[in-house]
Amino acid sequence: MVRIAGVIIIYNPSSSVIENILSYCNDVDELYIMDNSATSNSFISDKLSHSNLIYLHDGENKGIAKRLNHAANMAAARGFLWLLTMDQDSYFKEGVLNQYKEVINTYSYKDQTAIFGVNYTKENKTTNQLKEVPLLITSGSILNLKAMKSIGFFDENLFIDEVDSEYCYRARIRHYKIIECSQIFLHHHLGEIQLGRSLKSGRLTLRRLHAPVRLYYMVRNYFYVLKKLPQISEADKKEMKRGLLIRIKNNIIYNQKRFQVIKYILKGYLDFKKNKMGKISS
Repeated sequence: MVRIAGVIIIYNPSSSVIENILSYCNDVDELYIMDNSATSNSFISDKLSHSNLIYLHDGENKGIAKRLNHAANMAAARGFLWLLTMDQDSYFKEGVLNQYKEVINTYSYKDQTAIFGVNYTKENKTTNQLKEVPLLITSGSILNLKAMKSIGFFDENLFIDEVDSEYCYRARIRHYKIIECSQIFLHHHLGEIQLGRSLKSGRLTLRRLHAPVRLYYMVRNYFYVLKKLPQISEADKKEMKRGLLIRIKNNIIYNQKRFQVIKYILKGYLDFKKNKMGKISS
C-alpha cells in the first residue's frame, strides 16, 4: 500500500476533533473532512493548515452513507485504492496508523479483503493477529476501493446505523474477507455510558445509552437489512436480533427519555413498514 486517502465525517464537533485529526492526518496522503453540520466548521482546516486536507460543507446533514460514498468516489478518481474512514471522536496513538498500513501491506490476501478494521475494546500489545470477523465498525476501517466496485457502495437508504454492518454482510455474500487487525488499537467513543442497576442481580453495571432518534434508525434499519439481504446467515440474524434487543432494553429501562425512546422505536418500525427510508421525517 503506497498511497492512502482518509475521510472523517463530522457533525457539530467539539474542539477536541482537531487533536483527533492530528493523530493521523500526517499519515494519509489526502484527508477529506465531510461536514454534516448546518453551520460551517471550517475553523478546523484553518487551524490545522495541512496541505493534504480538503474540507467539504454544504449545510445539510446527509448522513453517513452518502458522505462515505462521496469520499470513496473522490479517492478513487484521484487514484487511491484504499480509504481510511474515521469518526470525529476517534484517534490513534502516534505511529499506530503507519503500523496498521504495514500490516495490511504485508497481508497475502489483501486483494480478497473488502475491509480491514481495528480493535477498539482493549489495547493488546502482545498479539500480532489478523482474524476474519463478521462485522467491523466504520471508524478506523480501511476500505478496499477496488473491491467496492464489485460489492457496491454504502446503502444511502440507511442514512446512519447499520451502514457499516450492511456493507460487511454484502461483502461476505460476495465472498470477500472482513479482517480485524487485533494489534491495532483505536481510541473510540461509543455513545453515552452510565451505571444502571440490573433487574436480575441488583448489581450496578455500565449501560450504553443513545439519543432516542438513534433508536429509530436502529430499529428501522434492522428490519430493512433483514428484508434486503435474506442471504444473511441464521447466526448473523440471531446476533443482529440480540444486539438490537439489548439496546432497546437498556434504553427503555435506563434512559431518562424513555417515553421518547418508545415513541421513536415504534416510529422506526412503522416507517420501515411504510418504506420510509433515508433521513427521518419531522
